[in-house]
Amino acid sequence: MPYAIPQQILDYYQSKLTDAGRFDDKAKTYKLLPEEKADVLFSAIANNVVGTMISVIEGEKVFYGDPAFYKWNNLQNKQSKDLITKSVTKTYLDKDGNEFDFTADVSILAEKDTDKIKRLGEVLSPGTNLRLDYSDEILKMYPELKSRQYTVMNISDAVAVSVYLDDLKV
Repeated sequence: MPYAIPQQILDYYQSKLTDAGRFDDKAKTYKLLPEEKADVLFSAIANNVVGTMISVIEGEKVFYGDPAFYKWNNLQNKQSKDLITKSVTKTYLDKDGNEFDFTADVSILAEKDTDKIKRLGEVLSPGTNLRLDYSDEILKMYPELKSRQYTVMNISDAVAVSVYLDDLKV
């Protein structure tokens, strides 16, 4: 988890303030009021947070599929199994200025990642073997591949003993 705002975001704000004449490049000081400094800081933080959120969502789309394809669980009545809904009413104005109400029953979301979590195992543990044999050409380009050491990450809820384990032991 990164703990700092990336330098390119800070550089962006510095260049914008320099262009606006609000940053003295020689003295390396800002000509900002205290509330303006807070605005710049909050803007940089928001830029970083939103960028990170977009990155995570797009990464999930690449590796796990679009989140919209996963089934969500809505709250249900335990005895009747009927969905628990809430009526939501909104008043609208049409182009002539007349008011009208629109009411819809909205299901209450209980969990949105249930179906997705069930499918993560195949992405995180695909069962494919590591490639250990490379051509001389590839080994010249990437000498670090000659090493037979690698890092392994075990996820506690996805640990399974391979049926080939005994064959691999030397």
